[in-house]
Amino acid sequence: MLAVGALAAAVALAGCGKSGSKSTSSSQTQMASTSTTQTTSTSTSAPAARLTVSSPAIHGSAPSSPIQAQYTCDGADRSPAVTWGALPAGTAEVALLVVHIGNKSFAFDWALAGVKPELHGLPAGSVPAGAVVGRNSAGRSGYSVCPPMGTTVRYGIFVFALAHKTQLAAGFDPRTLVKQAAQAPTAQGTREFSYRRR
Repeated sequence: MLAVGALAAAVALAGCGKSGSKSTSSSQTQMASTSTTQTTSTSTSAPAARLTVSSPAIHGSAPSSPIQAQYTCDGADRSPAVTWGALPAGTAEVALLVVHIGNKSFAFDWALAGVKPELHGLPAGSVPAGAVVGRNSAGRSGYSVCPPMGTTVRYGIFVFALAHKTQLAAGFDPRTLVKQAAQAPTAQGTREFSYRRR
């Protein structure tokens, strides 16, 4: 499972790309490599508990399982339904990232913060009341999974149960969310998937 520590290490190496999932700088290549390994959280507190994250939009249980085309730019390009397991006591907020972790790039495709801990999932194409959407790596607020044509790209849906409220505003930089999640997560989980445009 991809860990928040890997994301935090990646953010420390390079900034969020400006060209979406097509960014291919050398630092981003290193970020992608870093994100595929288990790393130690940057937090000095006890390790976060593991959340089970799932989505009916993803076919199969393997990390390389494909997502349905309707949740990419080949379809409606709307966010998939996502569910997660029971949250630990003391969870103040849930946050979510969809991250492109391709071999030659690393990009944020969706960033969502301020989700109430009473919720245990999100319907497809939905942002719950009170939640805020950050910028993706293309510089736009919202969800978009749109890899280059003919390329199979890996993604991760990261869900964080946080012990504090992030206090982020709409259009926030997802790197800020990664840093906060690395500092004080109570639980975290990842569901990987892939997609290939033809």
